[in-house]
This record gives sequence, C-alpha cells and structure tokens, in this order.
Amino acid sequence: MPGHKTGSNILTIMTGGALLLLGAAILVSFFVFGVIVDLRAYRVGVNGCACILFGLVLLWWAFGEGSDWGIGFETVTMTVAVVAAVIAILTLNVAP
Repeated sequence: MPGHKTGSNILTIMTGGALLLLGAAILVSFFVFGVIVDLRAYRVGVNGCACILFGLVLLWWAFGEGSDWGIGFETVTMTVAVVAAVIAILTLNVAP
C-alpha cells in the first residue's frame, strides 16, 4: 500500500489474520463442539495478553521511528482500538 510503512502493513496483516483465526476458533468451538467460550472466566490471561500486545506495539512504534520497518501512529491507534473493541465485544456478549 503506498504511503504506509512496511511495518504498518505487517502489523495490520497480523492483526487481521489473528482476528480471522480467533473468529474461526470461536465458531468451531460452538458449532462443532457445542462449547461457548466465556472470556470472563479467563480475565487474567486476557488482560495480561492485552498488556503485552499493547506494550509490544508501542515499543515497535517508538524504536521503529524513521525506518521503513517501523509503524505509524495511525496503525498504533487502529491496533489498540480494534483489540480493545474485540475484547469488549467478546466479554460483554457471552450468554449467561
């Protein structure tokens, strides 16, 4: 994509791929195994992984400044917003 850093493209592809895999895993667990995944039961793991992911994205942004493999601030904002929204949706939409 013209105008984007290579790192931004890579992070966006990784985020999109991870979301597709997560969606597929949720659908398979429900339709094949009949299991509803309740992320609220794993909140420590979800919060820990989110903190690590956000920290890695911010470090990538900080240390990649001025290089092609770095990421732009727009990509940092998009990644944080998308991951936070997915966590909120998955934790708030669980059937009791």
